[in-house]
Amino acid sequence: RQLKDFGSFLRPKKLAELVIACQDGPAVVINMHSERCDALVLCPPGHVIQVPLPNLSVESAEKMRSSLSQYIRGRGARSRDERASTNHKHSNTSHDMRRILKLLWLRVVQPILSEIETEV
Repeated sequence: RQLKDFGSFLRPKKLAELVIACQDGPAVVINMHSERCDALVLCPPGHVIQVPLPNLSVESAEKMRSSLSQYIRGRGARSRDERASTNHKHSNTSHDMRRILKLLWLRVVQPILSEIETEV
């Protein structure tokens, strides 16, 4: 940090630096912890909204991520994750994708959009 331009190296960004990300609209960061999950919505010109996500947990997010990965691999896409095995049983039905998207909508997107709508 003693070097020129490295004074804030590996330190959290300041709000003034993050505001740049929301020039065209809100930017959302989801904070997950074993105790609770919340979304932090950064709105122009620097207003932050905290949105509790009571129906989201680390475990449910991991299940959705895993299901989505299995669905995508089952459709023939290659994974960036080298540990992913091609020997797993994959589900290829569009019902699975609808279920995953519904859960993402109900647990993450809808609560965030509802809170943004009431704040703006």
